[in-house]
Amino acid sequence: MYKKSTNSSPQDLFSGSVQHLGTKKYEDLVSENAWFNVFYSDVTSQIDESLFEPMYAHTGRPNAPIRVLVGMIILKEGQEWTDEQMYENCRFNIAIMRALGLTNLNEEVPVPSTYYDFKVRLSNYWEENGVNLFSKLFETITTSQVSKYKLGGKQIRMDSKLIQTNIGTWTRMQKILQAFQVFYRTLDEEATKRIKKQADKDFIADIMSKSVSNHLYGMRKEEERDWVRRLGFLIRKVLNIYSEADSPHHAGLKRMFEEQYEVREQVDEQDHLDDSQGDTKDPEVSPKAATEISSNSMQSIHDPDASYRIKGHGSHQQQVCGYSSNITEMVGEEINLITDVQLEKATHSDDSYLLPAVKHTERITGNSVESLHTDGAYDSYSNRLALKELEGKKWHLSKLKGGGIFQFRINAQGQVEIYDGQMEIWKEATLLDNGKYRLKVGGRKFNYRYFMQDRINSYIALQEIRPKETEKGIRANVESTINQVFHTLRGQRSKYRGQIRHAIFAISRCLWVNCSRIVSFGKNRPQIGLSLT
Repeated sequence: MYKKSTNSSPQDLFSGSVQHLGTKKYEDLVSENAWFNVFYSDVTSQIDESLFEPMYAHTGRPNAPIRVLVGMIILKEGQEWTDEQMYENCRFNIAIMRALGLTNLNEEVPVPSTYYDFKVRLSNYWEENGVNLFSKLFETITTSQVSKYKLGGKQIRMDSKLIQTNIGTWTRMQKILQAFQVFYRTLDEEATKRIKKQADKDFIADIMSKSVSNHLYGMRKEEERDWVRRLGFLIRKVLNIYSEADSPHHAGLKRMFEEQYEVREQVDEQDHLDDSQGDTKDPEVSPKAATEISSNSMQSIHDPDASYRIKGHGSHQQQVCGYSSNITEMVGEEINLITDVQLEKATHSDDSYLLPAVKHTERITGNSVESLHTDGAYDSYSNRLALKELEGKKWHLSKLKGGGIFQFRINAQGQVEIYDGQMEIWKEATLLDNGKYRLKVGGRKFNYRYFMQDRINSYIALQEIRPKETEKGIRANVESTINQVFHTLRGQRSKYRGQIRHAIFAISRCLWVNCSRIVSFGKNRPQIGLSLT
């Protein structure tokens, strides 16, 4: 049963947190610009609890104060606390209690079981309905902040960040073996008796006798390939014997099998000559070729949402099994608030973030975005076409995907000219019968380079949206925001698993960064007392 809570409790004469403080402590505690008071006024008190009402539609007991639960999650990520540290501060730190709207010393926060139940409900609601309620929460809070501080948001910039989840980058053998072990451990004793064939029992005993790492230690490549093949036959049998009612990991094992193996029916050729239908043998199970396995395939049964991606080249190359997050913020405002945060699987391309980020920002600010600054990863033909159709938007794009080192232009006679970097001169390109342009690169020692019309058109189009010299630093500065949001990872693996948990982490960090920027802005304003009643 859903129950709405009050913004904050009235101060009690005897248990109020400010009743027995000295003058200096009292002034610091009630200062309007103290971060914990800003957090209460611009975050905690702006939490729309009704967003979470659907999570409690079928419960009998009323929910704990959702405003406090959400505030605890954001504070935990903002302060980089463990759960134990978060609870200790929320219960005994007067400043943190005020941040949550708890003004009396005898007030308690929800117990740990309620806190964890709330996070489980968030995850379950996302899985069942495909809706991240924390994303809606971010929108309502940020909208109120934009309105309060009269921000425009007509100019934005964005950048993305790859997040490595805390699962290993494992080989096919490791992933399949781990999935089977995790599945089999959840079967009860009676269920394991359904496997009748002694050879299968012996193989399972061998599988469960060691950890994944110990199995792989010293295993030769030929032996590993044989194990992968044998595991395929065994898993197919197991999936037919058991169902989701027997193990919560049945679906995960089934997905791993379908992504890693192919099954082909076999027909007895002799019988096929005598009988048009033939006799069907046991299906042949074989590992798929590596090129046939999608990067969206499951990387670990412990985190089925994570995907594999390689981004960048050379020393800038990143290889992750995890997620990608895109951050969009205002430019040129008194407070450059983050207006959009998206988190998807690592395989999600950067150019797919662009239009949703623009639309989300416009919904939050109530204004049309007039200019946006991005790097070349957001470039795509569909994005250029879409922004061209949306009048009044200027896209400052630092470079194109695969733009290369050559420059192109159209001369007064309408001919294509290409800049020869070796000779440092512009040369007229030769149009060939196949539609390509040919350029003679170099002087006496030369070679020919060939260019498609699409590449030339892309380069010329880029010149129309390339930022001016005075605008080049605008896009780059968003990288500091990426660091501000995700510096708690410290270049290491995330401590979470699952897309929804990573989304809650990213959104909480963005809400905290926005609050920090509001606090910095408020330091130059005159301070007055703040009442939480």
